[in-house]
Amino acid sequence: MRFEIPFDKVIYKEQMVLHYNLVWNANLKKNKRSFYFYILSLFAAIIMVLQNNCLAFLFLVIGGYGVLNCYSFYKLYRKNKKNYYKLLHSEMKKQLQASSVSIWELDKDYFIYKCYNLEFKINWSDVKGYRIIENNLFLDLFTGSSYIIGAKEIGDIAFKELILFIKELNIENE
Repeated sequence: MRFEIPFDKVIYKEQMVLHYNLVWNANLKKNKRSFYFYILSLFAAIIMVLQNNCLAFLFLVIGGYGVLNCYSFYKLYRKNKKNYYKLLHSEMKKQLQASSVSIWELDKDYFIYKCYNLEFKINWSDVKGYRIIENNLFLDLFTGSSYIIGAKEIGDIAFKELILFIKELNIENE
């Protein structure tokens, strides 16, 4: 099975944003829940201070530390997001200038991915599993990043055939 996919900056950006959000969303939700917990701890501390309770300072320290920790995480997230988008736009420009065409060759023993500056041959034994998210197939490796191919790029019929091919290889669906 072989696909030659001309570079489409809109699809590429959608896939990269989806991938970024998948990586960060779980931690963002956890951080948000923690933030609310620590804010409640601070409110409890304020109420306890007004009642001259000795535990108020413990709640104040826990809440203050937690809020600062959540803020640091959010600041790191924003910084990484800014850098990611900067790299994303830079990569899109390079691929547009190169009139890039990515090639996917899928065989029963391996798959080959070629793009304007990369070429990888990956054995199926190195693939941890696959996921289908928003009509995009993610091939997740044990080490390294995921490879993404979408139904918009190859068409719905070819996408279904690709999924059947992957299932026949007995690769785990995550």
